[in-house]
Amino acid sequence: MAGEFDGRVAIVTGGGSGIARATARLLGAGGALVALFDVDEGAGTRCQAELQAAGVDAAFFRCNVTSWADVMAQTEAVLGRFGQVDVLVNVVGGSDGVAGTGPAWTWEMSEENWDGMLALNLKSAFLCCRAVLPHMVQRRSGSIVNTSSGRGFTPAPERAHYSAAKAGVMALTRTMAAEVAPYRIRVNAVAPGVTATERARNTFTEQGWREFTSKLPLGKAGEPEDLAQAIVFLASPRAGHITGQLIHVNGGTFMP
Repeated sequence: MAGEFDGRVAIVTGGGSGIARATARLLGAGGALVALFDVDEGAGTRCQAELQAAGVDAAFFRCNVTSWADVMAQTEAVLGRFGQVDVLVNVVGGSDGVAGTGPAWTWEMSEENWDGMLALNLKSAFLCCRAVLPHMVQRRSGSIVNTSSGRGFTPAPERAHYSAAKAGVMALTRTMAAEVAPYRIRVNAVAPGVTATERARNTFTEQGWREFTSKLPLGKAGEPEDLAQAIVFLASPRAGHITGQLIHVNGGTFMP
């Protein structure tokens, strides 16, 4: 049976773990050829091996997505390996536990903290889109899915930098969607809520995690696969008339 991504090449940033790993697996199951961008070589190679064991044509490219030189070089490497890019999924980001980008009151936040958070969550998405769009424009085809957050739409005390970055991702998404629509390229976004990634769970004890998630509207956190399903839908032909839009995947914690 043919998959809806047969013959299509997808780049997934942060592809070695969490939501990105789940997305890479789902894209691969749909027939996509998968390029994994991750700065963590161990996670990236493990995910590559996992995908290949499942019969997916996958390749890992070590990439610092906050560096234009790195992003451009690795995008060229993907084109050399696969010949095209049809889908870009920007998952790299985070608000907690990321070196140099911790929480702080706005009046105490350092310039380095602000710059680091925006680079990780907003600049990275811009750079990866900037790298693939000329190729997609030339081919008059493509789909991009960015990752925003509910914290980009509601107050996030001690995380003004993260909130601003994720709101910026949505503004970037809508503007690019308008710019590239004449070339039949679609640009959309998802906004995760509390998601049971390894990084998120490691900030709690087991009991603390159960108590915290039991208070969420659906009584549980989302799984990485829940986000992957929304991302893959937006990237797929099923969403062929959807662009410039955002899907909140948060179990009811934010209802716009």
